[in-house]
Amino acid sequence: MRRLSFIVVLISIAISAFSQKFPEHYYRAQAAVQANHLDLALQWIDSATIASPRLPNIWIKKGEIFYLKSMPDSALAYFTKAETIRNGVAAYWMARCHSLLGDTTSALAELERHLSSTPKEFEATILLDTAFTPIKGTRQWQDLWLNHWYNNNELLAADVAYHFSRGEWDYALDLLNERMHGRNVRHSFFALRGEAYFRIGSYKAAEADFAQALKRSRRNHSYMAWRGKSLAQLNKHRKAIRLLNQAIELSGGEPEYIKARAMAFASSQEYDKAFADIKEYLTFYPTDTEALAINLDISLKANRNIDALLTVNRLLKLQPDKWQHYLTRGSIYIKSKNWEVAEIDLNRAIELGADSKEAFLWRGNCRFNLGNRSGACADWKQAVKRGSFQSQELVYKHCP
Repeated sequence: MRRLSFIVVLISIAISAFSQKFPEHYYRAQAAVQANHLDLALQWIDSATIASPRLPNIWIKKGEIFYLKSMPDSALAYFTKAETIRNGVAAYWMARCHSLLGDTTSALAELERHLSSTPKEFEATILLDTAFTPIKGTRQWQDLWLNHWYNNNELLAADVAYHFSRGEWDYALDLLNERMHGRNVRHSFFALRGEAYFRIGSYKAAEADFAQALKRSRRNHSYMAWRGKSLAQLNKHRKAIRLLNQAIELSGGEPEYIKARAMAFASSQEYDKAFADIKEYLTFYPTDTEALAINLDISLKANRNIDALLTVNRLLKLQPDKWQHYLTRGSIYIKSKNWEVAEIDLNRAIELGADSKEAFLWRGNCRFNLGNRSGACADWKQAVKRGSFQSQELVYKHCP
């Protein structure tokens, strides 16, 4: 599912310099695209074009929707519209459309225009893009790649992207540390190194790097969000929430930042605010299992048992074989003394691989309350083997 990741950083590099604040409908269109609900995405993006007609990325998103609907001619019209607002912003998309439409000359001209600009797609991304399959065998394509289009910084970013895609955070750190010397280090490299530190759990180093990135790009809302996430991990919740508030405001309501703020609120035990944020995020991405798990955790901590039950049911529809969800639902039923239903869920959890002291303790409690003393004792003894002191007391008290 979606995360605040390297891809978000790259997008931020491309758009944050212009301080674009997108309307909510843009983000809803983006969410619908990711869910492959293209007709719904088109409805949302039409609303966004009315609200903010001078933002080129909105027209690019509309073009992307038509591109994904296999309508490159219609897509091209909207990419052209974006170009009238900011020259060069849609050149790569236009190259893809021209290639699919069989216009080799225009495709290569647009691709060359894109390669002559900053930022640009990585070379590997372009070479693997199937949109260019119709023109890859041409002499013009081969001649295009005789030029050296990428400087050393861009090549470094591509190498880092490769290691990020493989989860090789230490390799990425080695590459960045070798090059990040002196006063003229790019803010994007501080951000990339900050993410690598974050991914390995070095939150203090991550926060320091995102702080440096923000000194060089003060209105970059992606960097603000990353720094806020890092501070939340360091239990500096007030400052984290303040930065996430700023990121949400500057972006116009990026859902990922709202999810990050929900986690920060939850960590500071502000459960009502956390609950409101994660609920809002889930209106964009209702099947995001990570967000649903966050919602479940917040609901349990805030003793919102009905909300917790509804959420775990949604998770079970998406992940029906995950024993943790049955274990959690069983624990919720136990709170309301619904012993029979709880036992059914705990049976299923253990069948699917739950091997924890809680699973056997709780099932033992259910069986005891249902009058099955022998079954309860058997479960409690299993829980004792797994380190449950509470089960040991129950065995002494109730079992032969």
